[in-house]
Amino acid sequence: LGPSRRLEFRLTQTEPPTRDRGAEARAGRAPDLRSRGSSQIGGICHSAAMASSLHPVSSAEKWPAAPHGADEPSTSAASQQQHYVDYRRVASSRTTLFIIDPQRDFHPPNGSLAIATAGDDAARIATMIHSHMDEIDDIVVSLDTHQRFHIAHGLFWVNPQGEHPTPFTMIKKEDVLSGAWRTTDPKWQAWGLEYCTALDEGTRSSLIIWPEHCLVGTNGHAVVDDVNAACQAWAGSRACAVEYVLKGNNALTEHYSAMRADVERPDDLRTHFNTALFERLCKAERVVVCGQALSHCVAFTMRDLVERWPNNQLQKLVLLTDCASPVGGFDDAARTFVEEMTAAGVTVTTSEQLEWSGAGKSAGAAGTGASPAVVISPMPAERPGHHDLPEVLGPETEARAKKPRKTSPTR
Repeated sequence: LGPSRRLEFRLTQTEPPTRDRGAEARAGRAPDLRSRGSSQIGGICHSAAMASSLHPVSSAEKWPAAPHGADEPSTSAASQQQHYVDYRRVASSRTTLFIIDPQRDFHPPNGSLAIATAGDDAARIATMIHSHMDEIDDIVVSLDTHQRFHIAHGLFWVNPQGEHPTPFTMIKKEDVLSGAWRTTDPKWQAWGLEYCTALDEGTRSSLIIWPEHCLVGTNGHAVVDDVNAACQAWAGSRACAVEYVLKGNNALTEHYSAMRADVERPDDLRTHFNTALFERLCKAERVVVCGQALSHCVAFTMRDLVERWPNNQLQKLVLLTDCASPVGGFDDAARTFVEEMTAAGVTVTTSEQLEWSGAGKSAGAAGTGASPAVVISPMPAERPGHHDLPEVLGPETEARAKKPRKTSPTR
């Protein structure tokens, strides 16, 4: 769209509450975007499709007025600091289906990072949606979203011979210090070292170079056909929108989790913990999680949810092990993750065992004793340990959702 037709979506400003920016605009005065205060720099969305993504945007101006009632935007301080454009605000949900990265590039036969059994997973996800349209009240889909020039792609790095790293190369802090790998663009060298240091010294895995995948504007970024068809059928049946969460679109940090980047950047709220999405999920009686990959994006998303979810309600988080598969070579990481979730009290089950009558009154699964078998496709990585969990739902939970995390200084 041309500049005159761009759609601008902005945060609700928390102060000063009495300033009438609408009157200023009508009087011909441009809004002052220089002062940040409790708000942030304005965010521009170039299409309604991008705008409906569940990633935080920010601005110094107020949101347009919303209808009263269930469609009112959240008024919590967390949502005012991190907001997203949401045309279907959810007051409550019996079952929220949270599908992680169900994109073509993770599926055979042509995906650049295809997982051998992902097609079977997608078929089961689609069948579940078609079979339970009236019982699924909300669908949230995360979308891995990259450019070719990304810190986890080979193009970002080069060795002394001028060669880029091949897929599945692991780059550690020592490799950057020794000069074995340096950034292709020298201006990112300091950040590259800081980034690898943060990963090696933190709870996430070290930097792995992946095949270029889920590039914006390519077929590989699109949702795989059967899951997409099921989501569109659900939208038509329920006359409401699927929510799409874009992640990974900051080229300077990996973003496995749908909730936050591996290393948050203070200059980009999209990399911080997605408080608005967390608040939305908390409204559900249960959140059913599936998608790709069990060893990485599903695992990191679930860990971030478990870290902040009320400790006495972790059974409301449901992991479907027959609707997610690990990246080839990361089987042990997937098994460790499933065992971790079972020990934490998450409901670990399959799409066939998942109960639908009276959803939310119980965990929604026919027994949660032994973990269902994990489908493994043919290099284990370091995995974060289990975190301390919140104990009650209420102000404490909101405080955890808003708690600051260690970020790296902007370069």
